[in-house]
Amino acid sequence: HQRGKDYSLETATNNSVRSANYIRLADIGDPCVLSTQQLRHFREIAKRQHFKGILGYTHAWKHAGSHLKGQLMASCDTTAQADEATAQGWRAAVILPYNAPTRGNKTPAGTRIVVCPAQTKNIQCNECGACDGSQPGPIIGFRNHGPKARRTNGLPQI
Repeated sequence: HQRGKDYSLETATNNSVRSANYIRLADIGDPCVLSTQQLRHFREIAKRQHFKGILGYTHAWKHAGSHLKGQLMASCDTTAQADEATAQGWRAAVILPYNAPTRGNKTPAGTRIVVCPAQTKNIQCNECGACDGSQPGPIIGFRNHGPKARRTNGLPQI
């Protein structure tokens, strides 16, 4: 930005591939730092540019302001945390074991967990949108696929 380049969301969406359906808040770190006004501005840009919505997660859901509820997904490490986040009004996403079954996953409170469709079907986030925290929906579970899980479970490194 200091060299005169415009890295604003407006410019990024203007230059995006026209097949893009969602804006994904991933490269800014944890979006808990965003204010209500910034999120509102992002949603206005998304709407003006004909995106379906915004996908984002916050690991700071316990401490983040309530302005993020109904905007982002609560990123949870355990199914018990997913229950806690849901009880507080969040949509939740949770890490599942690498070998979690495709169906039948539940939290300790009995809430259904849907495994991320990108991990079970031939679909990408851009087509799915299940993680749009502004929309109602189930808890989304991500099978642990990181390097530590792969090493621990004897899976090939990618």
